[in-house]
Amino acid sequence: MCCAVLSGHAETAKRAAAGVKEAVFGRDYPTQAVARIIAARISGDAEAERQQFEVSEQIGRDRLPPPLPSRALLRSFVQRDYAKLNREVTKGAKKHWTERYLGKPSMPVLVKDEPDRMVIDVSVKDVYTTWAYVEAVFAKLAMQDDAKITYDDFWFPLALISATRDARAV
Repeated sequence: MCCAVLSGHAETAKRAAAGVKEAVFGRDYPTQAVARIIAARISGDAEAERQQFEVSEQIGRDRLPPPLPSRALLRSFVQRDYAKLNREVTKGAKKHWTERYLGKPSMPVLVKDEPDRMVIDVSVKDVYTTWAYVEAVFAKLAMQDDAKITYDDFWFPLALISATRDARAV
């Protein structure tokens, strides 16, 4: 789902969304509920978004490692509180470059951090959280609903996140 949304191609996203089944409490992982929230947004089913958000809240977060959107980001997305979503996208994107996500002190991800040059060791970065793509997906979908997302940096390029593709180009 994330790749389909980030492709910027509406038909690809619709096809991917059509294959996503709803999550069931007690059986599925929170990622299934999140995928269904995304699929429901693509298909324009606000009620399914709300239902799957409730399921995601019941499932909890301890059954699977990241990447998952924060509860606050997911809540603001489903409630269409785009001012709060903008803040949560910013917070989520920035967290990828905090000490917690930058490896152990003996194995830093940031090898060099200078004003004109940054060198990272991607082999040390957690493979599940290489960049803020989960935040990017929710930002992209919200922007399609006229939300204003303002965060833009090297690791969260707003021009890439907001881009769409013409269906004829495929």
